[in-house]
Amino acid sequence: MLDRSISRRYRWKVQGRMAVLEYAAAHGMRPAAARFGLDRKTVRAWRSCLREAGTAGLVPRYPKRRRRRIPDQVVELIATLGASLAGVCLPDPLVAVARASGEGRSRNDLEDLR
Repeated sequence: MLDRSISRRYRWKVQGRMAVLEYAAAHGMRPAAARFGLDRKTVRAWRSCLREAGTAGLVPRYPKRRRRRIPDQVVELIATLGASLAGVCLPDPLVAVARASGEGRSRNDLEDLR
């Protein structure tokens, strides 16, 4: 039975990890990793977390907030360009690429490439 202190959102994850570790205890680390499609290091890390902190150690530790991958300067530049190009009709990128490459394809032919 799982500890009630574990958040509901992670209970299925913890139960799955417990099942992997029970299988590993019965059959070994390598067969458990192969059976569940995991790396042996992952199973070993889960086992050490279980030994150190109990079932609470199997709760995933995701970052609270992931940092933005696009730099703030690029976001500001996009916003500035978007505001300055408001109302301007830009060509379809597929048509522009086809014209630049010298291929005389129609719009319907280009739709098939997507």
